[in-house]
Amino acid sequence: MKINNDTHICFSIISTGKCNCNCSYCHFYADKDRAAYNRDIDPKLFDRYVDYLKHLTTITPHIACRLSGGEPLFMGDAVFELTDKIYEETGISPYIMTNGKMLSPELIEKAAKHHISSFVVSVENPFAVSQGAVDADTTIEKFVNCQNDKVPLYFGMLVLENKEYKNIKKIADYFYEKTGTIPPMCEVNFVPFQSPTEEELNDLYENVKELVKSYNGKTAISLFPYIIPEFYSGNLEHVEYLTELPIDDKFNALSITNEELLECTQNQLEKSYFKYECPNTECDWQGSCNRLKWVWQMETDEISKEKKIEDYCRYKKVLCKAFFDALVNKN
Repeated sequence: MKINNDTHICFSIISTGKCNCNCSYCHFYADKDRAAYNRDIDPKLFDRYVDYLKHLTTITPHIACRLSGGEPLFMGDAVFELTDKIYEETGISPYIMTNGKMLSPELIEKAAKHHISSFVVSVENPFAVSQGAVDADTTIEKFVNCQNDKVPLYFGMLVLENKEYKNIKKIADYFYEKTGTIPPMCEVNFVPFQSPTEEELNDLYENVKELVKSYNGKTAISLFPYIIPEFYSGNLEHVEYLTELPIDDKFNALSITNEELLECTQNQLEKSYFKYECPNTECDWQGSCNRLKWVWQMETDEISKEKKIEDYCRYKKVLCKAFFDALVNKN
């Protein structure tokens, strides 16, 4: 694909490999030695990425940027130096992905002075906290106490194990009662992915249908964006594409031109959002399955690419039918 004037794209700069959590489902450390990444991004590489972002703003005005990791706030005040540089060089106010452990009203006030647009705070299932993660009540308390009009906080993705699909509505009720909002939710993917059973898919259908019926028009409903991005309301930047600028210089950014780095980005996007022509032309939802995220081609020792696509299809039909029945059939 080619990035042009109409392309809406967010670049996720991996600013650090350090983290103060050890979440069991974390995909960052799934294929990395944690000790080897106990470091921040090299300043020269970060400066190179900022220069590249500045170049991209001459191609499209729809460039967003976030700092992720690891845990960016674990960098201390150094993270503000990065956000200042991004803004001063590109005019982009980045947002920060965080597990929320280090958030405080004082930090939010400071963030407002350093061009940070918002924080996206990871959150856990309150009824089944993953090992090594921050419990949901602690995050909710931080979320409420630190909320700020200048630098708003949004919930990040709540990752659900298949067996928790039966609790989706219960989880939504829990968060809405305490915060007036519902976090985005998605399936466990990447290496820990497991194929859903028919019982789990039935739980998924019933819970999503009831959630949509209860909360449509009250708050944003952001569910399973890797499967039904067309129904995903959590995309605050209206981003079509998300891609990563890694902590390691795997693109040789320090040695190539901006045009060559652009070619690398475009090739990466081709892999990240692959074209898929579903052979089932009779499916009611086939028209929205022409561009899939790369995770649906990610095979593991237990699951082949073919099985992963089959599972995607099963998920897609169930979720689309749940939304349709809640909003149209009203049953």
